[in-house]
This record gives sequence, structure tokens and C-alpha cells, in this order.
Amino acid sequence: MSAVAQSFEPTRSEVLACLLSGEETDVHELAAKTGLSQSTVFRSVDQLLQVPNLLHRRVAREGGRGRPTTKVMLNRRYSVLVGVVLDSAVSRFILTDVLGRAWGERKLTTPPALTAAELADWVVTETRDLVAELGEGSPLGALAVGVPGALTPDQEQVVGSHNLPIIGGPDFIDRIRRTMHVPVRFENDSHAALLGELSFGAVSASGVVVLVTMSTGVSAAIAVEGEILVGSTGSLGEFGRLTLTADGLRVEDLLSEAGLNKHLRARGHPIDDSVGLAAAVEEDPRIRRQMDDAFDHLIAIIALAYEPHTILVTGGFSALFPENRLASVARRVEDQVLVRTDIRRADLGDDSALLGAISLASAARFAEFGLTDQQLAALPPATLAPVAPSGAPVTATSARPPMPVDAP
Repeated sequence: MSAVAQSFEPTRSEVLACLLSGEETDVHELAAKTGLSQSTVFRSVDQLLQVPNLLHRRVAREGGRGRPTTKVMLNRRYSVLVGVVLDSAVSRFILTDVLGRAWGERKLTTPPALTAAELADWVVTETRDLVAELGEGSPLGALAVGVPGALTPDQEQVVGSHNLPIIGGPDFIDRIRRTMHVPVRFENDSHAALLGELSFGAVSASGVVVLVTMSTGVSAAIAVEGEILVGSTGSLGEFGRLTLTADGLRVEDLLSEAGLNKHLRARGHPIDDSVGLAAAVEEDPRIRRQMDDAFDHLIAIIALAYEPHTILVTGGFSALFPENRLASVARRVEDQVLVRTDIRRADLGDDSALLGAISLASAARFAEFGLTDQQLAALPPATLAPVAPSGAPVTATSARPPMPVDAP
């Protein structure tokens, strides 16, 4: 724990939590919100003001008369946060202020044929460049990376990534941790997406919520009362591995783009790129029926295992299951396993994992001050609309060669 965190008492953390709204607040309002005495709030504010650049302070007289009152607000430029969602094809980087307001985003082609250390150096280089170019001089406060693979419970290594196998093992994570001198969080991208939905989407965090991602693979993230479940091996929710038939056909062979293409090629029916996957599927009733049966099977297993009130569906491949099909699946599953669940598209779509990464980075940054997850819920809703102070345009750029990074 840092010296800053060690010096903070619970009352100071309560006061800081009330300032996460980003609004200017006076001492009387802070006392009313926290239930602390005004003298305690004054002492807490004085200590917070000792942290360089953390707060803005203003002394004002309401209506020009009476005793002056001290107004304070959190300095959005105290530090910046970076969230990354890593993918084998295109990776996304977003830079926000300390309260999660986006200053810029980049979509970058992930460099192919790199070692784990080289890919880690690329992530570090792009992160530092983004902060240097759009951070307006604010220091980086925390980094969070969503990865396409399962993580060990201690988040020290990736234990399985079919999408990006070079990040498997401890080297990728260890390299980034040793070269970034700020708090760094790693999370499975599906877990990050569910966190984004729970933090900034419309779904209720109460009860059980499941997010199913169908993209290059098939996986699910499960939350109970807002807490995302993590298994002992990191494989919880990897439903794509389930076999459907005696010949070894798996769920991901029918419910992911890469899996379905591979499955059809193996049977002598490759997809014509000029037609597209969606059109090809609709032209083949047998494949369409297999996909529907596989999806019913997957949802039935999830319904029986967790009894969720909501199942959110996301990922590019999920477009093959429009809302009317999702409603039909919900009815069939209820008839089959007697579990009623609402199946619908994720509210945030492709942005959910990126917003989840920012939520993780916020938690990492403010954990230094002793704030709890419940207190961090006071953060204003994050937005991906770029609002850089300089008005700098946000553009998608191609990958650059990774720069060697010195790691102690």
C-alpha cells in the first residue's frame, strides 16, 4: 500500500467518495451527505488538499454576503486512465480523465507474429503515446487491459486464449506490470464487458446476470449481486468448449465466426466471402437449424446452472440471432427447463468491454485512497464520446512496430 493510502482514514475516503460526481460541493453539503461533523469534514478536506492537484478549492460568499464558504471539487486532470481491449485483429485503446470522461480513442491493427514480450511492449508504447498526445500533460493514473482469454484467479497469467495464443502464460502480463509504473489491472474481455454493462448499462445488478459473447469464440460471464464469478482455474463460463454430438462437434463450432467457417470448410462447404456468413447461413436451412439448436442448448444450460433474470448477448456473431429469435429462444427454454429469463442484446454493444476496462482502471486508481467498490459507484456514467480539452480529433490508426521497452 502506498504512503498516500496509508495516510487516509475512512472519513477522508467517505469525503472523497462524495466528490466523485465531479461537481463542486461545499463543506456543509459534504457533512450532510456523509453524516460526519463539519469539523471532521474540514479536517478531511484539508488532508485531501495536501495531495498535489487532487482538488480544486474556491472560497465564496453566497449572495455576496455572510461568512465565506469553502467549495471543493475533484480535479478531472489529476490523472488520466487508459483502458485497452486486446484482440487478434483490432485492439482498442481509450484515454479518459480520472472520472471516466473520454478524451480520445484509437482502434489499432494488432501487430501479427509477435512474441509475448513484443506484444506487451506494443501495448505499453501505444498507451504511453496516447497519454503523451492526448493527456494534456496529466500523468497516467492506471491502466486496465481486457484480454481474449481466461485468467488465473490471481490475474498473473493467461491460461487459455484461442484468439491470441501468444499471451498465454505469465510473460505478457508480467512484462506490462514491470514496465508500467502505475496500477495495472487485467481481466478477461467477457468479464470486462459484463462489468461495463453493470456499471453503465441499463441492466440491474441485483440477482444473477449472464453475458454471452459470440465472436471469434463463445464464452459467458456471470455476475451475482454485481460480483463477477471467477473459478479456481479461470475457465468458468467457457461454454464454447462443450461438445454437442458424438463426433466432437462443439458449441463454438456453430456459434462463432471462426468455428463455423472451420466447421463448414471441413465438410466441404466453405463460405463464399462475396456472399457473407449471414447470407450463407440463411441459404442453408440445415446449418441454420443446427445453429438454433446449439444456441437453445447453450441457453438452457446457463438457465439451469444460474437461473439468471437476464441473459445479455453480444459479439459480432450474435447479429445472426436478432431480437425475434432471442424472444423465441427464451420461450422454448422456459418450456424446456422451467426457468424464465429475459434474453436480449447488450445495451452497450461493442463498447461494453472498453467501458468495463475504464471501470477497472478507475477502481485501481482510487483504491490507493481506500475507496470501496460501493463508493466507486458514485462515479458519473462513463462516455465514449471524445471530448478532449484541446478538441483533438480521434482517428483510427494502423499498428506501428513495437518499440523495445526497458523492463527492470
